[in-house]
Amino acid sequence: MTNIIRKYRLNTLSLTELGELRDMLKDKDHEVLTKFIQDDWMNFDEEMSIDNNEIKERIYDNVLDTLIKQKARRARINNILKIAAVIVLPILISVVTFFVMQSHEYYSLYSTVTTGTGEKSIVTLPDGSKIFLNESSGLCYNAGSFMGNDERIIDYTGEGYFEISKQKGVNMIVHTQYVDIKITGTSFSVK
Repeated sequence: MTNIIRKYRLNTLSLTELGELRDMLKDKDHEVLTKFIQDDWMNFDEEMSIDNNEIKERIYDNVLDTLIKQKARRARINNILKIAAVIVLPILISVVTFFVMQSHEYYSLYSTVTTGTGEKSIVTLPDGSKIFLNESSGLCYNAGSFMGNDERIIDYTGEGYFEISKQKGVNMIVHTQYVDIKITGTSFSVK
């Protein structure tokens, strides 16, 4: 009986011994069991010196197993993070580059052309339209507005001749000081 109680306390019971201990607990004579438990408790310090190495080895093995499992878990997490970085980083760079290029395209593609006294110039727009500027004339346009929009917009001052290329469903608007001209594709002069 004492041996079974000791093994129970040290967590070294076999299945057969565990069955015996359960049978003892079912007995109605708990005074005998209580005496065995008290005796075992009193002799605990003496026993510890005997089984101390075995307990230390068991604790060491448990700690070592836990550390190995943690190291393996960290290695798996690191591998997952590396794979995610290889996949996500290029996608993120592509998306950021796309939006930077889009914003750059719409905000910084304004072009301005002016002619001085006695100068003439020919400007070819991104859609293939041509504008012949006479002296002391100028135009300003955003090249981004020529990329798939419903309207191509030009600010114009002075005198010039326009040869507008036709684009189905896309109008061109020429803003002047006094009037806005809406064109679908034709040639005309502005003064």
